[in-house]
Amino acid sequence: MNRLLIALTLALGLALGWGTAQLTNPSPQADRAAADSERLPAASASEAAQLEESANETAQPTEISIEALTIKEKLAQIEHLKTSLSLKNSIEVMHIIGAMSEDELRASLVERSKSGMGSINDFIVPYYTFLAWVEKNPQGAYNYFKNDANPMQKQMHAQSLFSAWASVDREAAIAAVDLIEEPEQRSRAIAAVAMSIAGENPESAYDLLASRDETKPWQLQTIFMMWAGQDADAAMVKIESMDRGDERTNALAGLINGVAQSNIRRAADMASSLPTEEERTRSTQSIMHVWLNQDTDAALGFISGMEPGKARNDIIKSSVWTLANIDGERALAFVDENMLGRDRDDAISAVIQSISREDPKEAAAMIADMPFGRVYSNAVRNISSQWGRSDPVSALGWVRTLPQGEEKERALSNVLSSFSDAKPDEALAYFTTMEAGPEKEEFLGYISNQLARNDPREALVWTASISDPELSEKAYSGVIKGWSETDPAATVAYLEGRGDTEAMEKHAGTIARSWARRDLRAAATWALNLGNDEAERVAVSQVASEWLDHDTEAASVWIAGLESGMARDEAVQSLVRKVDGSDPEAAFAWAATIDDARKRQRNTRRAIVALKEYDIEAAAELIERSELSEAEKTKLKPLVDP
Repeated sequence: MNRLLIALTLALGLALGWGTAQLTNPSPQADRAAADSERLPAASASEAAQLEESANETAQPTEISIEALTIKEKLAQIEHLKTSLSLKNSIEVMHIIGAMSEDELRASLVERSKSGMGSINDFIVPYYTFLAWVEKNPQGAYNYFKNDANPMQKQMHAQSLFSAWASVDREAAIAAVDLIEEPEQRSRAIAAVAMSIAGENPESAYDLLASRDETKPWQLQTIFMMWAGQDADAAMVKIESMDRGDERTNALAGLINGVAQSNIRRAADMASSLPTEEERTRSTQSIMHVWLNQDTDAALGFISGMEPGKARNDIIKSSVWTLANIDGERALAFVDENMLGRDRDDAISAVIQSISREDPKEAAAMIADMPFGRVYSNAVRNISSQWGRSDPVSALGWVRTLPQGEEKERALSNVLSSFSDAKPDEALAYFTTMEAGPEKEEFLGYISNQLARNDPREALVWTASISDPELSEKAYSGVIKGWSETDPAATVAYLEGRGDTEAMEKHAGTIARSWARRDLRAAATWALNLGNDEAERVAVSQVASEWLDHDTEAASVWIAGLESGMARDEAVQSLVRKVDGSDPEAAFAWAATIDDARKRQRNTRRAIVALKEYDIEAAAELIERSELSEAEKTKLKPLVDP
């Protein structure tokens, strides 16, 4: 038990480090982790001492009962306790882990690796496990990490192992870190050692990271966050001695957020006293989310008291999402009172977007009397997209009340598209109740495309069930288009088997573009054998564009081998557009081979305009020595006149 309080302090540091990593590399679990971090054990020194005394008194009988448990029962008990990892539960978890044998510790880590790391507690428990193993046999723990853990496990457990090891034998832990060859693993390991040191001596932890080449600037955040809890003034003195750059920026972020944990007003005052506007703004932004949730009035009062200008605008813009989630109407009013110009428009748009995610109906009511303009257009777009996914029928009712215009048309498209994507079965049922007209036809297109992506053959059966011949044909065309986007080869096989050359030619561009992204040569072979000049032209153009983006040289060889005609002309035009900026002389040479006179003139002109930008004499000479007709040369020469 003599290491208990140190272990809990280091576990807190480990949790802070995990949270910092989530901010730097966000993951889907980050929001849940943030909530977990607010429930981390916190106790005064006297409370901790009482708990330690209580734990010492009950340790022996607890350990006796634990020893009788199987490894499966021990792990189940840990899972139960870690759902609410208070200080008391942490002590019990450590008792269980401390009673495990090396084989059981290994089994615990192996089992925990299967579930991954979804919350802070999933890092703390492995830390306790490695701490117990290091106390028993540090080399054995390291050998497991080095030789038996797979790459994912090494990434998961490096922080736990090296934090625990450093708390027992700092020099041995650092020596082990130095033996790690992979730079990223070594960086994570030395950061874990530094976090362990920071629990007792944050300045020493900083010195360690500052001396290492593999240190990442963001790793300083955790050290200074822990330092803030011990001596914020000393941490600020250290920061003031640092040069401007990423390391200072991250150290400041850690310090300001660390101070904010206990005294957010002091953190805001520290941020305001920083020497540069950039640092003041960034530091204030970093604490505003917490402050607004803790004390909205105080946070808004602080912002209102700032000098009007860019810094205040930037802080408001970064805070409106949080404020809108707390009180949407107040967020709008605050922005309206404190901002002007485009910044105001952007902030209002952000508020409406935030509100529309939770309550699109409320957001719609807020913009009912809003004047036409950028904010209104953005708001209509956001509301229609969100409402179309949650309650599309109500959203359609709202859209139909909007004034005629571009915003209404876009909103209708957004709702219909979201409806078919989010609620396909309801969309099909609703489609059958719609009156004939443009809205129904547009909805048909979205439904056809969505069904084709999920099950194209079932979608084709549905198209045949539509009684209106014209709508049935449009639905069929929509399904073929959607299918060609997801599986062009299967689409072609179906159409060839059906003998439907008309549909194949109609969708040649979509098929070619989609197929070329998967298999260039197969798409090229198909495109050149369509047997219809116009369809072949469109398909070859799509293949050429994709191939030129992928491998310009190989595409050029392919284009050079094409027979003269519409398809080759289209491919050459794609090539000219691709290379005229980097090699206008080559672009001109290719353009001169185009059969169609108008297209040849347009593309040779394009190449000459590009070349004359940096060598007008070379452009003039290129025109003269080309094999173009005199009439074509005459049209190009004015481009290079002195």
